[in-house]
Amino acid sequence: MGKSRLIHQVGYQRIVIPICLREMRSTGFPPRDANVCNFFSDAELRGRREAFLASHAFLTSLFESLRALLFGADSRLDERTQHENFRECKSYEDMATRFLRFMSDGGNIMSRTKTELDSLLEKIDQLADVPTENTIIIAFDAAHNIATFRRDSTTGEMWSIFGELRRALRSLTQHGLYSVFISITESADQLTPSPHDDDPSSSREDDTFIDVGLDHLVIPYDQYTDPQISDVVRLDRIIRMGRPLFATRYKYGLMDVRMEIIYFAVEKLLNKPYSYVVANPLTISQKLACLSARLALEYEQNIRALQEGRNQVARHMRAVLFPASDRRNMVTISPSEPVIAEAARLVFTVFDAPRALLELVRYSYVRVGDRGGVVIRLLLLLACDRKSYPTSYTALEKLSYVMVPDFLEELWPGCNVSQAQPTFVSFAEGVEEPLAWPHRRQEPAPTLGEAFKDAKIFFNHFIQLPEEGPVNRKYLCNLMMRGAAAICCPRQSEIKIIIPVLFDGQTLQHERITAIVIQVTLDPSDGVVAPLFDCIDPVARGIFGPMQYKPPVIRVVLALAAQGEDLSTGPFNPDSASSEAFTAYDILSAGIAKFGPITRGDRSVWGELLDVVLGRGTKFAAKQRDSVVYR
Repeated sequence: MGKSRLIHQVGYQRIVIPICLREMRSTGFPPRDANVCNFFSDAELRGRREAFLASHAFLTSLFESLRALLFGADSRLDERTQHENFRECKSYEDMATRFLRFMSDGGNIMSRTKTELDSLLEKIDQLADVPTENTIIIAFDAAHNIATFRRDSTTGEMWSIFGELRRALRSLTQHGLYSVFISITESADQLTPSPHDDDPSSSREDDTFIDVGLDHLVIPYDQYTDPQISDVVRLDRIIRMGRPLFATRYKYGLMDVRMEIIYFAVEKLLNKPYSYVVANPLTISQKLACLSARLALEYEQNIRALQEGRNQVARHMRAVLFPASDRRNMVTISPSEPVIAEAARLVFTVFDAPRALLELVRYSYVRVGDRGGVVIRLLLLLACDRKSYPTSYTALEKLSYVMVPDFLEELWPGCNVSQAQPTFVSFAEGVEEPLAWPHRRQEPAPTLGEAFKDAKIFFNHFIQLPEEGPVNRKYLCNLMMRGAAAICCPRQSEIKIIIPVLFDGQTLQHERITAIVIQVTLDPSDGVVAPLFDCIDPVARGIFGPMQYKPPVIRVVLALAAQGEDLSTGPFNPDSASSEAFTAYDILSAGIAKFGPITRGDRSVWGELLDVVLGRGTKFAAKQRDSVVYR
């Protein structure tokens, strides 16, 4: 996740006090603050009241020491006894030593905490450009290590150092202080007591959040400004999408840091540096991380897959949608992060992605999806990669978009897809259609290659759309700006995958946006084809709004279970009319043999993947029975 490094980067704009509470003998970033850990461990043994006072003592000493460190000793302050004088503390060790003696002054600790914080903020306010809020941030890393619950011997209430420290911090929320507790615990129950142990009177409404969120640093375009495709593909813009870790590192890093930002993303994704990756075989977890980042994989709900899901969250940048509880397993996703997807694309060059996907399916880690959606997505990505792979990832400034005819040629090489003729839907004979392209039927009709000669696509990963509903051109434009194509909601049976297309020009204006729309059928009969094309009606499906200008759309039907292996193009005579006229270029692909990534790869691997999609054979049955144990 990069949470600790994210907090480190926040320190460029805020005063951040990092405190690491990780386990003894652990390694990693940041290093463990042993004296602070020992101090809280000792306080925990003394009981709940002492733990609360210790939290105030810790904060008081922290603020006093920070003030002395930043501004020097203040001679105007009243003289205090030596064990109260923390101005000379330069390290946590000094603080921890004096904390124990400071505990005896519990009656004055709470007021002292506010006084010391106010004094520190007063000094800071004398500086220029002081932020109006969150002036000081205290970040407690590995907070779950102070979240062990104990039962009070007198009252029977549950408490923890974590809870008492939060109580102490609550009294300071209006004093320019912000606290962050960072944890990779897989269960929310570890940071909060169960409902029957929680005191209802202690519930409060606080400003809290879970995870670091996405897209905080994205610079939105002005509502009256349409972006250029050349700007959309710039790395310094793409890198702002997703978690802030990469954007802050790129923004504040030196030139060599910026030049290696994709390799840094590889390191975060695989939990190993790129130099190690190219010299050693990838583990199954690393392969899963790469495929998840690009294909929006859905994990199985068996014990093995659930355990691997936790591992992906801990080590491979997968995110938690819902933490585990007594009644629910942890729900995880790979969020839409173009820079992570680009890192995964780089790693695709050092392992066999189709074989890795087959391995993951064999061991019941992932689902192939409704009608084999994940296999189709991999085919589309591999075809797009062939035309958009950068010459070098060092000092990369821009990603590459792909011309639509080139993409289709990579997807079906040698099949003359660019010569496809259009299907004119609901065009009246001899009548001009001012909102359709072209405005009237014409002979000879423009081929697909002629119509889409200036059309561009830009995607390096897929996003799963969560809800059924229209995917209009504004939505498609936003997808294209983050380098993504969309997987339609499973309930939206008419469309499986949609790829945004900038039809012409360089400007991402809504009226210039169209799409490659893909449907998949497992029906082996031929008679199902024409109705499927009729169902892909961009007007009825909301891609084109009513009374809007409509560029041509490319409709693709993949008949994976067809008896023959063939590719044919339109026009297919529509069986039904649309409410408005539009032009479509239709492609029917039967079987999988014509796909470029398959002809260039290991056909047996793709054949086994297709067997899984179609439910043929029993070679995976034993593995599935062994691993699918539902909770």
